[in-house]
Amino acid sequence: MEQKMFELIEKMYNKMLTIEEKVDNNTQVIINLENKVDNNTQAIIKLENKVNKNTQAIIKLENKMDNHIKALYDGYKQSMEGIHRIENKIDQLSEKVDKQELEVRVLKVAK
Repeated sequence: MEQKMFELIEKMYNKMLTIEEKVDNNTQVIINLENKVDNNTQAIIKLENKVNKNTQAIIKLENKMDNHIKALYDGYKQSMEGIHRIENKIDQLSEKVDKQELEVRVLKVAK
């Protein structure tokens, strides 16, 4: 009977050692996972910083482009106004030429 008790206790002890090893292994796995999570967290923070820098750079570029586009539009507007003025002058000159041609014809007929 004592032998059986001893064997049972020995089996229980061996089982407990096995369980303890598994717990130790699981603890180590958990520690490794925590380290990986910490590394990933740091990598995410670095990426967030880069994204923030890129966002700021994009905003600066958009502001520059907005100013350039406004300047280009102003230049286009001035060019179009100049073209309209030239067209008006050409129209006026064309009218004068037409009147002078008519006057020349009238003078030729009157001779």
